Amino acid sequence: MVTLVLASLIVIAHDEPPPPPPPAVLVAVEPAPPREPSWSWLGLRFGLANTAVLGHDRTMATFGLQTHRVVTGALRAFGEYELAVVMAGSGADGEGDWDVYGRGHIVRAGLRHPLLDTTIDKGEGPIRLYADLEVAAGAALLSDNLLGTNVLPIATGGLRLGYEIYKRDGGEPSTSAIDGHMVFRAQATRDDVSFVFGAGFEWGTR
Repeated sequence: MVTLVLASLIVIAHDEPPPPPPPAVLVAVEPAPPREPSWSWLGLRFGLANTAVLGHDRTMATFGLQTHRVVTGALRAFGEYELAVVMAGSGADGEGDWDVYGRGHIVRAGLRHPLLDTTIDKGEGPIRLYADLEVAAGAALLSDNLLGTNVLPIATGGLRLGYEIYKRDGGEPSTSAIDGHMVFRAQATRDDVSFVFGAGFEWGTR
């Protein structure tokens, strides 16, 4: 028995050790190219709009802040806040001298996408001309001396016409720009569908 055990130990001692594991293979991974930062814009707009409040025609002169940001590709998301002065003609038919009946606040959020656009670049910096389709939803809070305070859900759709001028520093990509535009919108509330016009400008950075 002892002889058998000793023979087994001698055989085990003379066994060759297992081969070493194969060397690890290192695969070079190309780093992802850095993403260009998106453009962000902030600006001002003046506007005029007609709307019906509880069956009464009102005209609003607006002054507001607006911002938009490139979401993906050519799609842009925008937001707006407007301070409104609510007016109406003093006559029974809405004509005559204009009287101020109150003030209001309007907020909107929406999306816009180019219908047509083209870029002109003569070396000093590209100029983009565009016609964008836009849709938005929001609400208006109007305080009227005769009609009281009313909240109006609103939906708009229309066309934005404008230009963007990009500033180029030497051969570097543009990091700032200015935008000038006009908007023509149809605006729907629970009482009517009316027309909205606005003109504004924005500053863009990335």
